[in-house]
Amino acid sequence: MKHFYFRKLEVMILTQNNLSGNLPVEIGNCQTLYSVRIGNNNVEGNIPKSVENLSSLVYFEANHNYLYGELVSKFSLCSNLLFFNLVSNGFTGKIPPEFGQLMNLQVLMLSGNRLFGDIPESILQCKNLSMLDLSNNRFNGTIPNEICNIFQLQNLLLGQNSIRGVIPHEFGRCRKLRELQLGSNHLNGTIPSQIGYKYNLEIALNLSYNHLHGPLPPQLAIGVEIGQVGLQEPTT
Repeated sequence: MKHFYFRKLEVMILTQNNLSGNLPVEIGNCQTLYSVRIGNNNVEGNIPKSVENLSSLVYFEANHNYLYGELVSKFSLCSNLLFFNLVSNGFTGKIPPEFGQLMNLQVLMLSGNRLFGDIPESILQCKNLSMLDLSNNRFNGTIPNEICNIFQLQNLLLGQNSIRGVIPHEFGRCRKLRELQLGSNHLNGTIPSQIGYKYNLEIALNLSYNHLHGPLPPQLAIGVEIGQVGLQEPTT
């Protein structure tokens, strides 16, 4: 990907090849580009700051590559962005607070990196999020109660981190939630009964490998059939 001169390009799909090298700085010259899909390659290096010029960008997928560094805050200028996937790369640092400016964002997938810190409150401003996947990173802190104010949220994946504290009972307000993955963290306390009233929770409920205690809420039997349930204790 050494040379990039396609200034009028709108869609770039290079998924599942053996492409290597860096994402060219010149990609920022393609102001009509609205879809970038370079997942499952060997692309490496930092994402250039020139992406701030991609004002038409709607879809950005660069999963399963060798990208690294900190997340580029300039993506916040891509106000039309709906889908953002950087799964399984080598990104470090914290999620830039500027990501909260992506008011149209529907899918944010950052699992399998080395991101750390608290779950940023700025993300809670993305009211149109339907999927938030921060699993398999190094996030700590607690689950903010306000995360349940994202009323469009359907899939919440926070497993395999170092998140502590209790499971917010406010999850009862997430009426569209279909999947809740909180396994392999440091959560304690009891399972909120409000989770049992989630009639739409049908894909998975995974609370395994935490430090939860107390009785299993009978309300879990009230909801619809869940595809997968995981409630194991961590091994000692």
